[in-house]
Amino acid sequence: MIQPTAASAEPAPSLRPLPIDVVSIQSQVVYGRVGNNVAVPALQAQGLTVAAVPTVVLSNTPHYPTIHGGPVPAAWFEGYLRDLSARGVLPPLRAILTGYLGGPEQAQALGSWIGQAMEVQPALRVVVDPVLGDHDHGEYVSPGMADAYRRHLLSLADGLTPNGFELAHLTGMAVNRVESVVAAARTLLTGRTQWVAVTSAAPDTWAHDEMQVVLVTRTQAEVIRHPRIDATSKGTGDLFCATLTGYWLNGASVPQATAQACRQVVRALRHTQQGQCAELLFPPMATRQDDGQPQAHERDVRQFTYQIGNGDLSMQPAASHLMRAYARQPVSFVRGSGARLWDDQGVEYLDAIAGVAVTSLGHAHPEISAAIAQQAGTLLHTSNVFRIDWQERLGERLCALTGMQRAFFCNSGAEANETALKLARLHGHRKQVANPKIVVMENGFHGRTIATLSATGNLAKQGGFEPLLPGFLHLSYDDIEAVRQAAEQSPDIVAVLIEPVQGEGGIRVARADYLRELRALCDQHGWLLMLDEIQTGMGRTGAWFGYQHAAITPDVMTVAKALGNGFPIGACLARGAAADLFSPGQHGSTFGGNPLACRVGCTVLDLMTRDELPRRAAVLGARLLDSLQKALGGHPNVNAIRGQGLMVGIELDRNCTELVGRALAEQRLLITVTRGSVIRLLPPLICDEMQIDDIVVRVARLLASNVAKNAIVEAAAQTIVGR
Repeated sequence: MIQPTAASAEPAPSLRPLPIDVVSIQSQVVYGRVGNNVAVPALQAQGLTVAAVPTVVLSNTPHYPTIHGGPVPAAWFEGYLRDLSARGVLPPLRAILTGYLGGPEQAQALGSWIGQAMEVQPALRVVVDPVLGDHDHGEYVSPGMADAYRRHLLSLADGLTPNGFELAHLTGMAVNRVESVVAAARTLLTGRTQWVAVTSAAPDTWAHDEMQVVLVTRTQAEVIRHPRIDATSKGTGDLFCATLTGYWLNGASVPQATAQACRQVVRALRHTQQGQCAELLFPPMATRQDDGQPQAHERDVRQFTYQIGNGDLSMQPAASHLMRAYARQPVSFVRGSGARLWDDQGVEYLDAIAGVAVTSLGHAHPEISAAIAQQAGTLLHTSNVFRIDWQERLGERLCALTGMQRAFFCNSGAEANETALKLARLHGHRKQVANPKIVVMENGFHGRTIATLSATGNLAKQGGFEPLLPGFLHLSYDDIEAVRQAAEQSPDIVAVLIEPVQGEGGIRVARADYLRELRALCDQHGWLLMLDEIQTGMGRTGAWFGYQHAAITPDVMTVAKALGNGFPIGACLARGAAADLFSPGQHGSTFGGNPLACRVGCTVLDLMTRDELPRRAAVLGARLLDSLQKALGGHPNVNAIRGQGLMVGIELDRNCTELVGRALAEQRLLITVTRGSVIRLLPPLICDEMQIDDIVVRVARLLASNVAKNAIVEAAAQTIVGR
């Protein structure tokens, strides 16, 4: 032990202490780049002065055949900390950074010292890297360290930087998805802790060439995706934590600092790989003037933001001014062709949803693009005060296809259904029914305006918008007896609104006999039979319209989505008495049926007719259903596979909403999930056979990996319960 001598007495009062910005407390090696050997130069490169306190002193990391050294004795470690206080380091100190600790006793002593430091310097920032282990090597610290972190250090930290493995051990929660990482990290936002940056987060969702960091604060979660570099050198977590801390101290926001830390780790790994070195090599540090902005060669580090509300995660671009109405996926598409899409990084995807049954002719169809360009250069809009030739043409063609007599044009499916509901009420009043009722179906979906939402049979979508409009009678779908009973008990019924296939309701196909019996009941009672063909229409089910499979004709029908192949347009068509219910001034639309929208609609009909796309949808749909049955018929989590034409659902035995994000990341495939547990497939009608087969292969791979992941999660849960 070194004893103080007269020569080592305290400095004269006139001399000020050495100014220290950061005290870095972690491991130290004679040979290698881990712990303080990484943190100190990383902090110094950003102009910060550092005092390094070792927790263990080793000859090298344990990954070599020989190693010497061990934890710093408790008396020494506590003495290092006391002496820093005695030297006057605390008043100007800006941050304490902790990494690998030699045991629970060090955690306890460190927690006590940090508490004292905070009393001296209330503005002190504390960043704790709770080192426990990793996915590759498991736990490699002294027993009891997870509990020691929880007891003595976590609540003192402003920020934490665990990896995914460490987050799971600290919280006892499964963290296989981004949402579960966020949920687990939020349990650590207690005391002073304002943010948790999780490295190697949610590995089950990585693309093969990417990794991600998830930064969680009290109000949002940043997902930062970066390249996965094939290098085995250690110390990247220490470099990440130190770089983040340095940028944060130098004025960057925590999200900016986290992104810069990712970039610096990627730089270091590439530099190490190029140098073929066994230990981490430092590249030139990015300057502080970067202000968190990526350089041109570093734009493969991508950053997305979740705004966290009341228990939900809604994907939004950073600093977005958009309302949080959508749970957006962290991808932005910039180009499409047929059934393929490319994101802003040039990654190609296969589209199995067609913009939710919209782009049935595929993306960037050259003939539709030409029609839009030509009409946009001729005439866009005049209003419905005047006759519109293209509107007349489209109305005539749709009536010929459907057996209807008149058309009203609008901009969306919800508006088309609003029109149908107004027709139903007018019909009721013409029959002297004071309070007309419209029969609608449980699990049906007709739109998000207040009237169509009232007609929708989904409490989750209606919640918060009460009071809903009266006049709707919700019955079981595909249940003719329920309709007969309603007819006996409710003399005020004037119409039935139904989807021939429930899309949002989980791809439920109505029996042809049921639709025919509905037609007969409507005729018997003088009701309007109104078919919502927003999603099923325009060839999607293997016929031009879904009701045609039952060989019936409705009184009113609505169409939208694929009618414009991405250009907004909707229509309500009617025949018989319903066709003449409106008189001028009773309904209208500013933009509905303008020359551009209607010319696009006519072009879509031309192309679908020429290429016989309804018939093609029937053929491809049969191929898709048959292939899915063969590939997934014995899958332990698949309850049912059903559909009509290219409108297919795969019902699982559990909630599977996370598969939308995983399909993007793992399979480069666009899918949706409805009713929480039904994978919905709505591929473009112009797909070729190879693309249909490719969809099956990618879905099968996705669900095959899901079985393995479920087994891992269940095993982990059993392990936690066993503890």
